[in-house]
Amino acid sequence: MKRNDSIERAITHVSTGWIPPRPEVLDKLKAGLQSGRYQNDRSSFKKDLKEDLSLYVYCLRELMKIVRQSEEHSEEKKNRNFAKVLDTMSLETFQSIFNVDVRSISTHSISETSDIQAQRIEETFLSASASEALAGASSLDPELGFSCAVLRQLGLTLIAWNYPRVYARACRASDSSTDLDSRLKKTLGFTPTLLATRLTRDWSLSEVLTEAVATPAGRVLGLPRMGKETDNTAQLLSKICCVGEALARAKHPETYPSALTDWESAQEAVAAYLGPKGVDTIFKQAEQYIGGYRKQSPELFKMLDPGDTRDEIVNVQHGARLLEQNVYLSKLSDHERVDFASIYMRMRANKIDDRNIRELATILAPQYGFQNLVIFTVEPEKKILSAAIHVGSCFSDRLRPVRVDSRSGHLDFIASAYSLRTPTREDRIRDGETISCLAGSLGTNQKVGVLYMETNEETQIAEGRNSNLLFQVFRRAIGDSLNLN
Repeated sequence: MKRNDSIERAITHVSTGWIPPRPEVLDKLKAGLQSGRYQNDRSSFKKDLKEDLSLYVYCLRELMKIVRQSEEHSEEKKNRNFAKVLDTMSLETFQSIFNVDVRSISTHSISETSDIQAQRIEETFLSASASEALAGASSLDPELGFSCAVLRQLGLTLIAWNYPRVYARACRASDSSTDLDSRLKKTLGFTPTLLATRLTRDWSLSEVLTEAVATPAGRVLGLPRMGKETDNTAQLLSKICCVGEALARAKHPETYPSALTDWESAQEAVAAYLGPKGVDTIFKQAEQYIGGYRKQSPELFKMLDPGDTRDEIVNVQHGARLLEQNVYLSKLSDHERVDFASIYMRMRANKIDDRNIRELATILAPQYGFQNLVIFTVEPEKKILSAAIHVGSCFSDRLRPVRVDSRSGHLDFIASAYSLRTPTREDRIRDGETISCLAGSLGTNQKVGVLYMETNEETQIAEGRNSNLLFQVFRRAIGDSLNLN
């Protein structure tokens, strides 16, 4: 009962919020319909419609509602084809459908798109482009492949805009043992597939499309051999869409742990149907669809290039492995782990990214109550620790260079931390407040320096945080960023 309540509330919520359309595409469609430009050129209408994901699905929804009202017989519903309706419905009907403003379609604005939402649009168009091409090669209507792929992604897309924080946390979660759908179900109480299926139930889709949309996303199980007939169109359509979805997942390994397997299996399936250049063809088509989005927000919508996908997956999975190996992170909350996950996804083997160090030191450390921080590096020949990075206003005596030898290890706090395997801690007074000072060596097999952090322990306790645990999280993360572990 509770699950039914949650899905019904969600349908009402996402139907109101919807997906934000691009105003310029809506204006373009209105002008073309008004001027009669599409009168003898229906293909241009469909091409323009596909420039906007929101308007495409909005048109499908409104059009099929009109069709439902005009048809009575179940046999007609069984064979109903959205692509054919696009070709045969009067332009006056489309004028009526698009005689709206953007605010009546969605409560959201495309200008406020986040990076995660942009990723969702890219995935949908890449999946749809693959399904469109594969459907055509399988003797199915390419438009059927495109529309099916878009609808199979609709649940995720609607969640991305109408539950943005939930969606972002699920995408950035560090738990590689569960997929994105499972993470969302854990929070929302329903899967994206169920949301799309229930939402489109009253749209009078064909039985083939209805069945294909309701089939959960899965791994690529293989398409029928080229030229082999199949009696189950919905099953073939689902398999085609699974290939497209795998291709789209592979472009975002930071979200999908299965990316490498997805990439290899999708490449094999596409090559069998479209030839060795099939993946390139699909990416070029997807590029055309998202071109307008990129023109508006080039910083969010990057060029889709299949060339370096495998290397990028391997690099990101390197960061994902380090993330899982940071045992201290596993003791934090899901929300806290997400803060560190994006940094780990940028980590590359045998490469140091200065952005990771800066973000840990200047953004995350203060966010978690460590206003003052120093990273010391050692000069092996001179055996001296010197401050390489300094954030905040540390105790001034902590900033001077320190010799590391057997004698100084007993006399100096920083030198002592360098010599020990586990972090050390001491409390000092500043302006009447007790400041906890924590220090620990950087590097496991070979020590290269010391991390030093200061925090107000009373504040940490009041915030419900464990300063010793957090120090270990930062110490490990900085070491991972420096390729020390």
